[in-house]
Amino acid sequence: MNKLHPNINHIKLNMHLNYLGYLLVYLVWFVCLSIPGVLLACPQLTDSRLAQLNWSQRLALTEQAFACNPSFTAAYQHGLSQFHLNQLDAAMATYRDFAHPLAQSPRQKGLISLGMAQIFTVR
Repeated sequence: MNKLHPNINHIKLNMHLNYLGYLLVYLVWFVCLSIPGVLLACPQLTDSRLAQLNWSQRLALTEQAFACNPSFTAAYQHGLSQFHLNQLDAAMATYRDFAHPLAQSPRQKGLISLGMAQIFTVR
């Protein structure tokens, strides 16, 4: 059987390499499309960037930063329920705790908390 089909192993190897090649191309394509979307959806709240924004832009950026991450969305909902129970201090503490990955300084955490308070009062 091997004399009739001496290259059967080469054919199998080529098939596997082709599948791996397609998988690699798909993976690179997916990563290249995903990373810019994640970077755009999850804004970095740096001091210099916040300083350039007016108050409404700051609020929009803060809300967008919270909405881009499932744990922040959960925190947002939890804080919202606390806010509706008139526990504003507890709501702000929730955001201060969850703001750590987005904020590089205590001032930014404070801005996030203040931004959330403003968003709630507008709503």
